[in-house]
Amino acid sequence: MKLNIKPRAKKYLANKIPTKSNLLLTTTDGANNYANNSTTCALVYSFQLIIINKPDSKFSILVDNNAGYKIWINPSEEYLFNDGLSLNFSHGSLVLSDNGGVMDSAVPVIDWRDLVK
Repeated sequence: MKLNIKPRAKKYLANKIPTKSNLLLTTTDGANNYANNSTTCALVYSFQLIIINKPDSKFSILVDNNAGYKIWINPSEEYLFNDGLSLNFSHGSLVLSDNGGVMDSAVPVIDWRDLVK
């Protein structure tokens, strides 16, 4: 799997995420430890980038990208990502898209490096 991080998104992320950081690309639907709501399933997915200190064994698929990050996804969410996956920055937000169109027009970056579970 490959994620094309477009120039505007690279510039935005460079101010938020150190190069070579471990990131999770995951949903916010409550199906994992990084979800930001209390539901267990969502009919419409929204996504988030989570900065973590070290890889999480539940997120075992490494996503190739052109920005030097170590981006991981959970195998149970792999079906959500299709060909042409890209991340852009538009109108003040990160936009996740694939060949089918926009998947999420407001992807947050959340820093979990100093968070104690």
